[in-house]
Amino acid sequence: MAMKVRVLLSSVVVLAVMSLANCGHYVCHVELGASTCTPSGGGISQGGGSTTGDAFIYVADAGGIQGLTVDASAATISDIPNPVTGLDPNASNDWMVIAQGQFMYVGFPGLGQIYAYSIASDGSMTAISGSPFSAAYMVGSTIGGSQAMIANPAGTLLFVLNQSANAVYTYSIGSGGVLTQSGSPLTLPFEPFNLATDGLGKYLYVSNIVGGSSTNEIAAYSIGSTGTLTAVPNSPFISNGQNLNFALAQMQGDSSGKYMIGTTSSINNSDPHLYVLSIASDGELTPVAGSPFPTTSSPTFVAVQPDAGGTLVYSITVNDLDVGGFVEGYQLDPTTGTLTPDSGSPFGITGDYAQFDQAGTYLFVRDLFNKEMSVYTVGTTGTLTNSIASVGWGPGSWAPTDVP
Repeated sequence: MAMKVRVLLSSVVVLAVMSLANCGHYVCHVELGASTCTPSGGGISQGGGSTTGDAFIYVADAGGIQGLTVDASAATISDIPNPVTGLDPNASNDWMVIAQGQFMYVGFPGLGQIYAYSIASDGSMTAISGSPFSAAYMVGSTIGGSQAMIANPAGTLLFVLNQSANAVYTYSIGSGGVLTQSGSPLTLPFEPFNLATDGLGKYLYVSNIVGGSSTNEIAAYSIGSTGTLTAVPNSPFISNGQNLNFALAQMQGDSSGKYMIGTTSSINNSDPHLYVLSIASDGELTPVAGSPFPTTSSPTFVAVQPDAGGTLVYSITVNDLDVGGFVEGYQLDPTTGTLTPDSGSPFGITGDYAQFDQAGTYLFVRDLFNKEMSVYTVGTTGTLTNSIASVGWGPGSWAPTDVP
């Protein structure tokens, strides 16, 4: 059965101060565009249903989940046979997280459930025992940002925001990918927006949201072995000039665990800079020398290369609704935290959201305005030129993974 591939704009949340009754809150989650998964240039092949390749991409909509195989040497993106079908067609999903490179979690807030699947070496999906897992707190809650559900780097813990209740839920990921809630939810000191961990998974960071599109605080917590969260000294960090002069709406930690890189921008809040914060041994954050670093556009999302030794950083700008700007690339100095633009940046590549695979080998760039997903090999210099392959794209949640 052929499924339409749809990718939801939950990965890039567009915020506005809304008075519309159907938003139910002043943070409104916007879904844009529509496309079937059809070839769109760039040497694409979608025939054959091959599962031999270098990485998988999984995409979900309300009706099901489909997998795609990326084969770098053949420059193809092809369907993985036997997609998941029969999911509730009336319920949208908002997040997809892949942990340990083999367990997939898809959040359906309208249903109050988290669907979970294991991923085999051929890309096939099998429901994890107990799936779907109850998450009734999602029902009626506002959505939050693109990182409202994340896993720690080891893939042993899953964190989920309940934005309306100002809380974060923690789940342990056990044998076979089974989810178990770890204690009671943690009450946050503000309305949360995005989650992030440092690259070693020692600390959890939570940004807030005020006025519908701005951030002025970051709360930080040490992560215990069972997922227990304990506030670090001086948390939350406040952008008032007395503590830290920053307000990162979206951020990601570098692989060394030394730095947090992020942006203050949203579609309604321009700031042509990237911020690099040093992470102290107790989890406290302080700006590195030279931060913030200038960018050509105002980045709404930053993707930081994972895995050991990763030093590549890419910023994405959303200019208007689903109209992405040019992708910009930077090298992170592992000693000082300084960001240096890559040769040729900004690249002649447009997108509104991007993700790395777990090994940090490929960058997946989505462009909803042009209804396209393109995959790039990043190399050591970070310069992006021709894509490995591209494919037609549209709304739905998605995530890439290396072949298990």
